[in-house]
Parts: sequence; C-alpha cells; structure tokens
Amino acid sequence: MLIIWKSRLCLLILFSFVALSCDKKKPSGANSAVENTAVSAARTDEDMMKAEISQGLEAALNVLEIPVGELEIMSDANSQTENYDFANKRFTAGYYQWLKMFETGNLITITEHQQSETNVTRRKGARMVTVTLTEQAIKKRDPKLSANGCVIIRDGSSIVQQIIRSAPYQSPRPSQSEEYRLVLGTFQSQRSEFTRSFFGPWKDGEHKFRAVLQLNPFTKRFKFIAADWGIPQDDGWVSHHIE
Repeated sequence: MLIIWKSRLCLLILFSFVALSCDKKKPSGANSAVENTAVSAARTDEDMMKAEISQGLEAALNVLEIPVGELEIMSDANSQTENYDFANKRFTAGYYQWLKMFETGNLITITEHQQSETNVTRRKGARMVTVTLTEQAIKKRDPKLSANGCVIIRDGSSIVQQIIRSAPYQSPRPSQSEEYRLVLGTFQSQRSEFTRSFFGPWKDGEHKFRAVLQLNPFTKRFKFIAADWGIPQDDGWVSHHIE
C-alpha cells in the first residue's frame, strides 16, 4: 500500500508540474500573437506609409539647392565630358545658367573673378565666381536643411495620392532587427507661389514613385530611405536612387 501511495503522489506531482508549465506558456504565446498582429498592422498601414513617403519626396524634390561661396564654372568643352561636383563646388556651364535663374529671381548675386592667363590655363578655361545670398533667400532658407556652403529653400509640396503595391525589399545593408519594403504609387507635386513668381508656369500633376521604407518591428514605425519618381505613362524612371 505504501508503494502504491508513493506512486500516486509522484504522478500527482508530475501532473501539477506539467499543468504549471502549460500555464506559463500561454501568456508568452499570447504576447507573441499580439506582437505579430501589431507588426502586420504596421506593414499594411497605408496612412503611415503615405505620410512618411510624402515627407521624403518633398525633402528630395520640392527644394531649391543653392551653392554659396566661391565656385568654379567649367568651360563649355569640359562641361560636355564631366558632371558637376557639388561637394567640391565645381559646376558645368549648364548649371551656371541655373544659377543665373536664381539671380534673376533675386535669390543670389553672382560676382565673377578676374583671373590671370596662367590660372585660366591651369583650370582648363574654367571661370571662378562668388555666389552671395540676398536678404530674400536668407529669410526663406530652411535652417534645418541648410548647411555650410549650401542653402536649401523649400519649394512646394508632394502628397502621396495612392499606394499601388507594397512588397518586401532586400536591402544591400542587411539588418537583424529591421525589414525593408518597396512601395509603388502615385503622388501630386505642386510648386509654391514664391517659386512660380520667377520660374514661370509650372504644370502641377500626378507622378509615379517607387520608395524604400525601413520598418522597425520594435517601434512599428517606417523610416523613408530613398525614392525615384517618373511619369505614369512612361516605363522608366527619371531618377535612379533605388537599384
């Protein structure tokens, strides 16, 4: 009888242990289900995607980027074979026409330097100019975006109209805690009244975009990484920031 009683006691203890183990697993499983549901909801949250992409497109497309200080303007011949180098303030003859448009719009003044023949030869026919901001440009510049040697002026808005597709995107920089999504859709771009005043008529309209967003599963938030834009009727893209 004593042996039977001990056996029953062991079985009872074993049963209680298994029951407690099952009870402990239930809350963990429930939390996991809530976490997965929250991440899935963020992955399909179009309003959050639209807001983040709109801000990213606006910062990339709806700004005027003006170099200031001493600049080098390439000769017409070198401009045919070289691209402008914004970081080193070396620009093509075509970009100089863009600067002249800023000057016409009373954003900058351009002063050309007198050079010796030796310097002109050394610079392969390039001209040296100094770009100075006007009071109007100083008032309109965005202090958060502007940096030394470059002034940024906001130029209208970009608003995402619709999201056509959202799919996983394999980032060239793999991360253990974030995932990336490639989002396609359309957006509306509009110039500001200030820009219209000296750039002339601007055809506001619908454009297409492809954007890469980074989703952090811990915060359930998206971060804009890069985007390209184009004409909906065309097969290709005007910009090529995404591979």
